[in-house]
Amino acid sequence: MLEYFNAHCHFLTASAFVPDNVGAVNNSAKISEWDFVIESAQQSQNIYGAIGIHPWYIDNLPDNWDVLLQDKLLAYPDLTVGEIGLDNKYANMDAQIDVFMRQIVIANALKRGVHIHCVGAWDKIVPILRNQEYTDIPFILFHRFNGVISDWLGMEKVYFSYSPARSLKRVAETPQNRLLLETDSENVIDIVQWTNRVADECKISKNVFVNNAQRMLGNG
Repeated sequence: MLEYFNAHCHFLTASAFVPDNVGAVNNSAKISEWDFVIESAQQSQNIYGAIGIHPWYIDNLPDNWDVLLQDKLLAYPDLTVGEIGLDNKYANMDAQIDVFMRQIVIANALKRGVHIHCVGAWDKIVPILRNQEYTDIPFILFHRFNGVISDWLGMEKVYFSYSPARSLKRVAETPQNRLLLETDSENVIDIVQWTNRVADECKISKNVFVNNAQRMLGNG
């Protein structure tokens, strides 16, 4: 039985130790990581895979990268799309937007959830993800969220995830039915300490995080 859920991590290899009471979403950042993520998700019913192109790794993509992504998603129906997004600290915003948009279109067409990275680009992300053309995306998870919560409260499929780098004040301000926790690292089981701290200091039941994750992923 799950007691903890790590909504965003990057442990990649199937040999990584993940206890039976911990669930996790294992994200890729580039094509070379996709198969590792898929392998890890096949090893345990508590591990979920997300594949995509992170905005830091958009250079030198093969011309058919989007076809490769779609083919992998079609071959593995439980995969979601991530980590994708926009990052204003990195160059080539136009190229970032192009890669991001192509992944959003694929996610919408295949009805897959998306795991979003956004740094300093909320003015661009908000209108894209609120576009009514993309209503077939079943969930949107903002990891290490640092945007404006009220921008998204009208969209029930949006979830907010926080790592220990975010303040407990921000965690406490987030509606509990949208709230998730993460490590954003290879240390999957660090989620236990982080969850226990949030539960204790914010007076939130640990069940909230598991229930939200299972509902988001369509398992609850």
